[in-house]
Amino acid sequence: MRILLPVDGSSYSRYAAEFIASRTSMIGKKPAVEAFYVAAPRGRVVTEIWNTDVYDSWIKAGAEKAFVMVRSPLGIKVEEKCVVGAPSEEIVKEIGAYKPDLVVMGAQGKTNVKKLFMGSVTNAVLAGCDTPVLLVREKPAPAQDALRVGIAVDGSEYGLKAIEWIGKNRELFGNKADFEVLSAVEDFYADLMTAANDCDAPTVSMEDAEKYEQQEFEYATASAIPALQDIGIQPRAVRLVGNPGDAIARYANKEKLDLVVMGSHGFTNFKSAVLGSVATRVAAEAECPILIIR
Repeated sequence: MRILLPVDGSSYSRYAAEFIASRTSMIGKKPAVEAFYVAAPRGRVVTEIWNTDVYDSWIKAGAEKAFVMVRSPLGIKVEEKCVVGAPSEEIVKEIGAYKPDLVVMGAQGKTNVKKLFMGSVTNAVLAGCDTPVLLVREKPAPAQDALRVGIAVDGSEYGLKAIEWIGKNRELFGNKADFEVLSAVEDFYADLMTAANDCDAPTVSMEDAEKYEQQEFEYATASAIPALQDIGIQPRAVRLVGNPGDAIARYANKEKLDLVVMGSHGFTNFKSAVLGSVATRVAAEAECPILIIR
């Protein structure tokens, strides 16, 4: 596996490196890892105060600080590269040049969607590439190699693409990893009762609402479960109720999942990136790492 690890000298980068190092099965196969640091371009004020040699020394010092922070946690040979420019643009360029199988980025902890994604480097990278991106929180890496993984599906092709990627990269999840298929359905009973109150329509029993919810759940997971079984994974199916993004994040936090995997249609504009994407909602609210596969 080829992994691109953008670093900036922050604790977020260190936690991302520690997560990579915790993947014992993957490390055993000697993945290629590149630590990538982007230095700020020299502005007018800096140009007037510093000469080229001083500026170059400043860049090298910043890069070395960022690289030192991840060398020790990784414990393996890592390529190191430093460039000057806008972080999001340069990271997307490097993804195209390095062609990693996975990008691992440190991300801020649980927060709201707008604060985490609007204008952030993370959002720009997600919008600018088709490579799977793993967002790692500022928390200790899993102590065990085998992860407890939730795979969010909704019956679309994006969930199947995520499962296909899992099959090709099983070592990331560890030997004997535990997989759960997560799918959220709307609260039919609450919705229909609200509609009945608004327009004096006949009420629906909880039993009927339960049937509708189960039908929706079976539809959403119908292709995902066989696809996982085909690659040797026997998942447990978990039906959630409510807004998909909120329900998946709430379950991941309550059950203390090690990782949530999601297929996504992409993050191509403000509306889809911040408001319309279930993956974005989960990434903003879940406390565990999130793997987004396009």
